[in-house]
Amino acid sequence: MLLTKRVYKRRNPFFGVWPVLKKEIIHIIRDSWTFYFVVGITIAHLLIIGFGVNAKIRQVKTVVYDVANTQESRELVQHFINTDSFNVVTRVNSDKELYDALITGKARVGVKVPVDYSRRILSGQSANVLVLVDGSNAAVTSEVINVTVGLTLKESLKKFNISPQIQARPSVLFNPDTLTPFFNIPGVVPFEMELIITFLVATAVVRERERGTMEQLFMTPIQPLGMMIGKIIPYGAVGLIVESEMFLVGYFVFDLPINGSYLLLIALTIPFLIALLGMGLMISLIVNSISEAVQIVVGQTFPSIYLSGYFFEIDSMPVAFQWAAELLPTTHFIRITRGILLRGAGFESLWKDALALLVMGIVLISFAAIAFKRKRA
Repeated sequence: MLLTKRVYKRRNPFFGVWPVLKKEIIHIIRDSWTFYFVVGITIAHLLIIGFGVNAKIRQVKTVVYDVANTQESRELVQHFINTDSFNVVTRVNSDKELYDALITGKARVGVKVPVDYSRRILSGQSANVLVLVDGSNAAVTSEVINVTVGLTLKESLKKFNISPQIQARPSVLFNPDTLTPFFNIPGVVPFEMELIITFLVATAVVRERERGTMEQLFMTPIQPLGMMIGKIIPYGAVGLIVESEMFLVGYFVFDLPINGSYLLLIALTIPFLIALLGMGLMISLIVNSISEAVQIVVGQTFPSIYLSGYFFEIDSMPVAFQWAAELLPTTHFIRITRGILLRGAGFESLWKDALALLVMGIVLISFAAIAFKRKRA
């Protein structure tokens, strides 16, 4: 009987499923990081998509140059504001100021009402309104064009009840042909850098801890901050190499324009790398294995995709999610890459993003050094 049972066990291909199944269920329940990855990240993504992401463009920063400055032109500008798609942040008095507001990123849309606007519509003639759209952001371009054309059509029917007399003349700046690679590459490069650098730094520290070499470093007179900086500098160099090769491929293969200073781009990449290196160090402090580090790195990348402004306009998000977006290094670096490569922006319009990245990096690395010092003690 016993022999028959053993033969049955060997011949039954499904024997052992139940005990192994129970073992894996217990492992998943006890493994907090697996539970976090399966449940926590999934729910967080759904909440971000449901509450934070809005495909409809709202409150796009707009600059107005009302040359006519008449009752009719002011009514037209007010109609732009009333759509909730536009947020007039400033009014200018010259074409140069209008274009500068778009180049520096202060506004995404520029509206210019011509000097003869009122005279033409009162005499029954057609009046054109120039609408300049920042073509460096795909999330804004097509939606703004559709809204402005619809708005002017509605205004024409309201005033004249005939064929359109008020016509929007959209002009896409910085990417007039709306080429997809010009939209995507300046946004993809920061994501790739974030994923690669945080992964390399986090796994490098965890690997040394698993091998026991980290404890050996604790026994040396090396200071925690010195150890942190010495450890992350090589990975910072790797980040610069990754960035350069990706932008070079974009330039030679996809004709990606570099309208600004590439040296400025390299210089402003350093604060971004400092922030990423700090993130990698912080991740290495809260995990115990490489697999856990990978889960955290992948999990923290998704909020950057949704909230950084790459796919969805930040100004259209609820205020809480806008603040959350400002805490993401990728948000600031996408502004830098698009500003320099596509709009030709200079340091005077990008220094705030660089400063935010530098502060993030210093804070994260300092916290990591303090944590390592405590472990060493």
